[in-house]
Amino acid sequence: MRLDKEYRTTFGMKKNQYILTNVQMNQVSRVQADENQRKRKRSWSKAYNFATEGMTERVCKSFFPSTLNMNHCPVDNAFSKKSESGDYWGGLTTITRCME
Repeated sequence: MRLDKEYRTTFGMKKNQYILTNVQMNQVSRVQADENQRKRKRSWSKAYNFATEGMTERVCKSFFPSTLNMNHCPVDNAFSKKSESGDYWGGLTTITRCME
């Protein structure tokens, strides 16, 4: 079974919607407080998933884009154009440039 089949057969905005469907943005659940460290600036984390045979499998950050044969920029771009309802908006916002 190829995990990238659905992604490869979609085009344009549907690819971004596929990313938003399979990557969830979660609030950071724990922050370790240490007297010598400043508070972390990051308050959100991303969970990457693939649906396989009716089950959702969580995968790591590097596995997700490499399986879809892309770098991490499309994930960042999809989230930068996400509407409040969680769908891909695709408006005229600036595209994030990645150097990878």
